[in-house]
Amino acid sequence: MDISIAEFKPVEADLGPACDIWNAAVAPQSELYLPMSPALMAERLAGRTGIPADICLLAEEAGRPVGLAIATTTSLTDRPAADLACMAVMPGARQQGIGETLLREVEQRCRAAGRETLKVDYSTTTRLAHGVDPTTPGHRWLLHRGFTVFRDQLFMRLEMQDWRLPESIVSLVDGLEASGVTLRPAGPEETPSLLQCAAEFGPWIENSLQSNAESATPAPVLVAIEDGTVRGFVGPLTISGCGVPDFDLIAVTASERGRGVGKALFYLCLEDFRQRGATLFELMTAPTNPAQKLYLDAGMRLICVLVCHEKRL
Repeated sequence: MDISIAEFKPVEADLGPACDIWNAAVAPQSELYLPMSPALMAERLAGRTGIPADICLLAEEAGRPVGLAIATTTSLTDRPAADLACMAVMPGARQQGIGETLLREVEQRCRAAGRETLKVDYSTTTRLAHGVDPTTPGHRWLLHRGFTVFRDQLFMRLEMQDWRLPESIVSLVDGLEASGVTLRPAGPEETPSLLQCAAEFGPWIENSLQSNAESATPAPVLVAIEDGTVRGFVGPLTISGCGVPDFDLIAVTASERGRGVGKALFYLCLEDFRQRGATLFELMTAPTNPAQKLYLDAGMRLICVLVCHEKRL
């Protein structure tokens, strides 16, 4: 067996072989793993915060791509960590040590970059998938190579083509408006109050909303306003070039909980995505989060309980 490792760039023009491997080796294993086009893979590897994948490797046998590894050595949330976005081998080329060869190369490069841990996690800029489906062979493969599970999440998906805002939510919004709670997109004048509200939930969301407000083309943020003060929000509501919707956080201050504000914000968020052309919305939540009932009632479908892995380097 003559296996060589070649680098490629995470740009659409160079991603045909990588997509072929992903679609043959990964996507068929679980609904968690969406099929990839070069455009969608390029979008995800470019990084949600401008941090692209910097380890992009193909394993080739006699010039034929048979294995794929993608990682990022700059983590969003854990500076000593690197993030593994993909490790895959074509079905007809397995049991030859190709995956081990790729993993060793990734680990060596991560150590050279000063990283202490390699993670498969949803908190990454280059998210081909949000984690690992534990019913798949890939999960067991990682466990046998020194990875351990460090958290899990419920993964849900909503097909939005036929989704419509329920009349019950229209009535809920009308009732909140009558009680003095206004729900609408935030304007520039709401930024100070929005940031003050966000500070209750952590500096990361405060920073995200600040950066969004300073952007030349800020994404919408839906807010609940009472007595001139932001009491809750959902956003920023982004839709990628490939039509993938996302938001950073939905949150309601303690004083407003129990009135249906969060429920109204979530449904209005989905309606915003639908009106802007989104067709598929994905969401993760902790298994203990009571909001999962809200998401399921809105029509979201539970795909799996995904797991996240890590390995000390």
